[in-house]
Amino acid sequence: MRWICVFTLAALGLFPGDAARGGEGGLRMFASVFSVRGSVAGSSTGRFGAFIRNGDDTTWQMSSLSNVYSWGLAYFGGASAPRYYLAAGSGVQRSTDGGKSWRVLTDWRLMESLSILPDPVDSAVIYTSTPGGVFRTRDDGVSWQGLHNGFRRPFVQSLAMDPRNRQVIYAAAEDDLYRSTDGGENWKATGVGLSHVHSILCSPAEPDRIIVGAEEWGVRLSSDGGGTWRDGAGTAGIPIYALASTPDGSAIYAAGWESGVLRSTDGGESWQKLGGTLGGMTILSLAVHPENPRHLVAGADGEGVYESLDGGQTWSRAGLMGAKVTAIRFYP
Repeated sequence: MRWICVFTLAALGLFPGDAARGGEGGLRMFASVFSVRGSVAGSSTGRFGAFIRNGDDTTWQMSSLSNVYSWGLAYFGGASAPRYYLAAGSGVQRSTDGGKSWRVLTDWRLMESLSILPDPVDSAVIYTSTPGGVFRTRDDGVSWQGLHNGFRRPFVQSLAMDPRNRQVIYAAAEDDLYRSTDGGENWKATGVGLSHVHSILCSPAEPDRIIVGAEEWGVRLSSDGGGTWRDGAGTAGIPIYALASTPDGSAIYAAGWESGVLRSTDGGESWQKLGGTLGGMTILSLAVHPENPRHLVAGADGEGVYESLDGGQTWSRAGLMGAKVTAIRFYP
């Protein structure tokens, strides 16, 4: 079994137009680097953590947080000052200055954070998944509460929230996909029929349509919020680590172990493999531009970042060569 922790980031990307690149439109590309193999563009040999790309195709700059194993990224952009989060080996990290400096929000009980889910309305509420279960803070990281009721196994890789209801949260655990309808207080297994679920996607077009990617099978989907499940045709036997969607849900992308990038245009019911040069790589993260659905970005295991301007048919290198990029996203 190939055990790789990754986290889905849906409806992400760069800027409108085929000539768009990282510094336009007020957005920057953020990448979470778990480890490096040799030299990484924009950093010293062997450094890893959070990287930012501002304006060109290949140059990435290390943020002030370095040499910290990092898994996932998150962002809160409410009325208060924007907040950036990094799920790291030292816990939940937060930056309020665009990644220039970072602060650890968790204590010794949460020494490893695998993903972060900020409440989209209340900046003081943050969820994190860990090898020891799900934790939540309601006071901006001052204290954390374990939310374990209902889990058979505590290892939780990633989290997702229903965009219509902040109380409905999904958790990808070691043995199943779990669902909470009360903000994480209680959890119930959905019976997805897969172990080692890696990624979760709530369809932007139909939030009750839940799509998951797993180690042992590929893609499974539900159109009733996890009540019943069926297979995504064309993904059997393919370990899927990353899922992403266009903002309108018209196209969904998946990738994983030497799979290349697959696309579905029917809500995950069926999948077709795209062209390009990523077939021999393990893809850990995917992003789609929120305004230009033909602009995709992929983070690879030991191969850095690749991007496509034609909907995934062709790909070009986009920096961080040698990096294991576990998450990639674009933020203001």
